[in-house]
Amino acid sequence: MRLQFIWRSRCGVRSAIGVLVLAALIIPPGCGRARDSGTEGVAEQGSKAETTPNENSVAGASQETPLPENDDGAGEKPVAMMKFEEANGFEIYQRYCATCHGDAGDGQGFNAFNLDPKPRSHIDKFARESVTDEELTRSIALGGAGRGKSPLMPRWGRTLNPRKIRYVIAYIRLLQRQAQVAEAVSEAP
Repeated sequence: MRLQFIWRSRCGVRSAIGVLVLAALIIPPGCGRARDSGTEGVAEQGSKAETTPNENSVAGASQETPLPENDDGAGEKPVAMMKFEEANGFEIYQRYCATCHGDAGDGQGFNAFNLDPKPRSHIDKFARESVTDEELTRSIALGGAGRGKSPLMPRWGRTLNPRKIRYVIAYIRLLQRQAQVAEAVSEAP
């Protein structure tokens, strides 16, 4: 009887050690630890850095992140800073919206030529002045058909939770502010 107890306790220890070794091999180093800077994937480019928010960051914090640089080779580099919500919205917008609505929100995305009616521009004067956050939220969550608009826009309400939809709207508002500034500069004498 005593030998069985010793054997069972040794097997339990061996199993526990085996599980710990296996976990150490599977889980990458540093997983679950927050970084001091609050960002992941910082890539230095001269004096500028592209950063993305860390999942461990506080959603309500208004951390500022440099805008991503244009990859079109035109040499334009935005100098404005993005808040935490806008930076998250940028990531989501690029993944789900930019294909049709365009990187700049002008409705001239990669897939826009295939669509009839064409995707809406988020940066025109009408969108800036008359479309509310609630209307944008409903349009994103319910899609075009849910709002009596184009059925080609999918319902993102099952893919994006309300917080992520708010992030996308924050990024759209940033695009609108940038377009308004660019419009004012181009109209100045």
